[in-house]
Amino acid sequence: MYRCLVLLVFIAFIYSNHVLASFAPTAAELQEQDYILEQLNHILDEPHITSKEESVKLAHQLFESLNEEQKEEMILPLNKAIAHKWSNLPINQASRNGVPLSELNTQSFILAMLLLQANLSPLGFEHMTEIIKADYFLSTTIKNPPFKWGAQEYYISIHGNPSYTKPWMIQLTGHHLAENIFINRSKTTITPEFTGTQPR
Repeated sequence: MYRCLVLLVFIAFIYSNHVLASFAPTAAELQEQDYILEQLNHILDEPHITSKEESVKLAHQLFESLNEEQKEEMILPLNKAIAHKWSNLPINQASRNGVPLSELNTQSFILAMLLLQANLSPLGFEHMTEIIKADYFLSTTIKNPPFKWGAQEYYISIHGNPSYTKPWMIQLTGHHLAENIFINRSKTTITPEFTGTQPR
């Protein structure tokens, strides 16, 4: 009985969101998604060989490629209150740290992906990109989507000052994806991590 009640509440919630709000992507958001997928496919088709040892250099190159507003949004302190701010929910249900991938120019986008690639396994990096692509699929194939999906709604932030001697963190979050990559000298820990795809 309790399970049936929970299911009915969930269905009602989805229905009410569907009726009251539709988050179909705008023409501009579709262009942003096409741009992101194009860049991701280019990186996957012509993979760069990166290593964890390059992370500090890549992070600072990324900083140099940003404008001042993006630096303020992306470069954050390394503390619990900010680092714990992550979610796998759609953007209209949970705010994010950092800068959306869609706002990065080509140089910044490639540097951000190389930084992530340097700290994930080849399979892990491919898995990450496939989740982002899946959200593009959701946003473009479901009529009147009840949530704000899309490849443009993934955010990247850097916590602390990238250094070979002090801890810092890379955070990438979006719908069904959270990569919290903590780096302390030669050690890298990815936790908490969330990966998933929207069921159909």
